[in-house]
Amino acid sequence: MDAAHMHTLGGCNPFKAWSFIKSKLHLFNRTSVEVFNFHGEGDLSQRFICSLPDAGEACEGSKELKLGVANPTDVDRLHADRIATGAWKQAMYINASAVLHRREYVQEIIREYVTIERNMTFLDLPLDCLDQQKLAVLLKTSIRVGKEMLGDAFDDESLTKMFDSHALRKKFCSVNITAVLMDSSWQQFFKNNISFRD
Repeated sequence: MDAAHMHTLGGCNPFKAWSFIKSKLHLFNRTSVEVFNFHGEGDLSQRFICSLPDAGEACEGSKELKLGVANPTDVDRLHADRIATGAWKQAMYINASAVLHRREYVQEIIREYVTIERNMTFLDLPLDCLDQQKLAVLLKTSIRVGKEMLGDAFDDESLTKMFDSHALRKKFCSVNITAVLMDSSWQQFFKNNISFRD
């Protein structure tokens, strides 16, 4: 990997950087990844790249590379996209060609319909949520993995508080697309919305 390849990573998120690096392992005649301490000093990506064998040029290039901070997921956009996709699969659009290749546009119209016209949030719609048993398994697994990765530095009490807070705020829920699309007001919305016409 050389500096030119490293510059193609500029502006991408850490997962993309990792995926790129992982895809190049064969160039180093390696088939596995060694454990790397991500708690060290300095930039994580740079330290990782510089720890690779025969990666001097890539290491120098990584010193100029600044990865952007990952943005949190826009959950409303995700809910709107799932509704839009469900409506597409059920052929609910009056004119499919008007919405084809306009996914973000359709998401925005759905967001406006929920938040402005209906004066709701997506979490006010019918939801599918993890039941208490699944939540308990998820928390238990998260604590186990946290302890395996961080040992004594892992704070399971803080994780439990954060987890409980997320559960109360319905972070483990998603819109029940089937129930939404069976609702007559949503059917009318897709049938009559002028924005979905040519």
